[in-house]
Amino acid sequence: MIQSGSRAYSKKILDTICLTEKGMGISVEVLLKARERGFSIKEVPVSCTYHSKSSTINPVSHGFGVAFTVVKLRLKELR
Repeated sequence: MIQSGSRAYSKKILDTICLTEKGMGISVEVLLKARERGFSIKEVPVSCTYHSKSSTINPVSHGFGVAFTVVKLRLKELR
């Protein structure tokens, strides 16, 4: 599972990085900028149950939105 909806960040990370994205792209931006600044990133397995009527977000448009954010942030890095 790539996006469970659960994320935890230290106050130090959030005080250190400047976020510019909106919506779901912000989760990718936090990870990229935290890694750039040398913060450790850990994955912790979680379990969750999705119900058929639990989300109104189209998974395809959500996926494209996150992918677009990754590409946009990578291009900014190259400049």
